[in-house]
Amino acid sequence: MSANLVRKKVLFVTPVAPWKLFGGTPAASRNLITVFSESVDMQVCCLRSDGPGPWPRQVHDATVLSGTISGLSRKLKFFLDFSADSFAHRQFAKQTVRARFAALLAGHRPEFVIFDHIYSSWLIHLIQDPAIRIGYIAHDDMVAFVDSLTPLRPPFAKRLRFAGLRRQYQQLQTKVLRRADFVLTMTPEDASRLRPATGGAVEVAPLFFDFPDFEREYPADFRYLFVTGSFDTWEKQLGLTRFLNNVFAPLAARRPDFRLVIAGRISEQLRQQFPIGEPQLRVVQSPSDAEMQELVRQASAAVVLDLQSSGLKIKTMDFAAAGLPLASWPPGVEGTMLVPETSCLRADTAEGFIAHLDRLSTDPELRQRLGSSARTVVQENFSRDAARARLRDSQFYAALAAAGALQTAS
Repeated sequence: MSANLVRKKVLFVTPVAPWKLFGGTPAASRNLITVFSESVDMQVCCLRSDGPGPWPRQVHDATVLSGTISGLSRKLKFFLDFSADSFAHRQFAKQTVRARFAALLAGHRPEFVIFDHIYSSWLIHLIQDPAIRIGYIAHDDMVAFVDSLTPLRPPFAKRLRFAGLRRQYQQLQTKVLRRADFVLTMTPEDASRLRPATGGAVEVAPLFFDFPDFEREYPADFRYLFVTGSFDTWEKQLGLTRFLNNVFAPLAARRPDFRLVIAGRISEQLRQQFPIGEPQLRVVQSPSDAEMQELVRQASAAVVLDLQSSGLKIKTMDFAAAGLPLASWPPGVEGTMLVPETSCLRADTAEGFIAHLDRLSTDPELRQRLGSSARTVVQENFSRDAARARLRDSQFYAALAAAGALQTAS
């Protein structure tokens, strides 16, 4: 692995090769890599790729350590491995990744290691040299995340599982925060939550979002309301079914012309729970990137249905960057800098959500005002230029510069 090695001063470690994945964590990781790579003397290490092997190998100038792991293997690990970090390394061929990462670390001898996401931080124990400084990019405060699930009243078996996960999250997150010299979070709220647990600098990550290559129009007619997501976890499924039963169904009963489009990964079992079908509710299963862009372009408004706290909701930012007016529960707009009634609509109750959707569907001027304002918020705070400026102004960047870890002009 060390043959013809060009040593970099910074090793950036991310869980999964993000270049062919869209939405959520992969999009955030991909954009963070882009921003850091522009100015930092950095080698990227991806623990896993779900593409074809063999591994390890170089992909997009990154070292990818291993390939996909089967669902059966993950399930077996759940019953056989009870270590504090098993929730994270269950996603990988643990021994293979650990050995190859140790070899990469020995070959590069970096001065800084950046662990992107808690799903890469389980390797932190391999950084035994105290002279190596560590940055940790916390996509979520994992403890706050699981604590936000308790008020959702999960069933008994889920409560037991979440309690176990909380213990694991707490142990690994505490270990990482204590060792990290720099912590970068997705939101100011997460920065405030994590700051007491670390002695290092805690700052907001230099995150950006790309803008669609079309100018949004705001016609008088209301085409459809748009929802997107993977809906592959209990809390995401709960957010969707609660919205359909408590918000959309009452509105659709009163407004037979109202249309909703759901795009993403929706299991047949979940779909059977939907209270309404065609033509008022249309499901687009696993749309391509081009299909998703067209669905966003044609939509009149969007909703964000996340009920869990912590982290930045990437779908919110994607909608805002597209100038799409949106309504959301409070967790969906945390950390976004969107302002209720100015650049978004925020609902605390089902009745309030229904009222917001009534307003959006009947008031094209409101849609244009909210959508245009949301796009401006993203332009001012989450553009590439804004991300570069945030990085340059950070204490982490100053430390990298002092260590000579920035790229030199050619």
